[in-house]
Amino acid sequence: MALTKLNFGGSGLSSLPSGSVIQTQKTVVSTTDTITMTSYQVVDMTGLSVNITPKFSNSIIFLTGQVFGEVSANGAHNVNFMFRRGSTDLKAPVAGNRNVGIMAPSMSFYHTDYASTPETVFYAHHDEPNSTSQITYKIAVQSGISTNAVWHLNKTATDTDNSAFERGISFIMAQEIKV
Repeated sequence: MALTKLNFGGSGLSSLPSGSVIQTQKTVVSTTDTITMTSYQVVDMTGLSVNITPKFSNSIIFLTGQVFGEVSANGAHNVNFMFRRGSTDLKAPVAGNRNVGIMAPSMSFYHTDYASTPETVFYAHHDEPNSTSQITYKIAVQSGISTNAVWHLNKTATDTDNSAFERGISFIMAQEIKV
């Protein structure tokens, strides 16, 4: 394997050029779980959090997330995902009574089947926390329906042991980018 050497003409992280990735932190969840989504409330996805301590206060934190699973209620298409920095929601601005987030599931959705057709979400966002203290980022979800729905993380709702009931993995990743 070839060795690549960075030549940035200095020593230490402060000499790296703008746009350099300073560090990457990630959490991968391969276990299954169920998360009750209380109607119209933002709920953290179990286990999908990551800690990062920025080296520079003006760094950008680039976030990526992937969530695999299935909602076991009518209205799966009314779910919105976002990131959270601590208890601060990172999502689109509030717009009346709309359910806002960063990304809704890309539907492999079969309208009459809430048992064996998983949804997937892959999304990204950037944050400027202006801090060198440890930050916890989480993946969160908000249901836009009036009844409580259940998200079946990394599995289908009924999770039957055959090829029609898929399983997958979910992750969150935070990368510090030098400005």
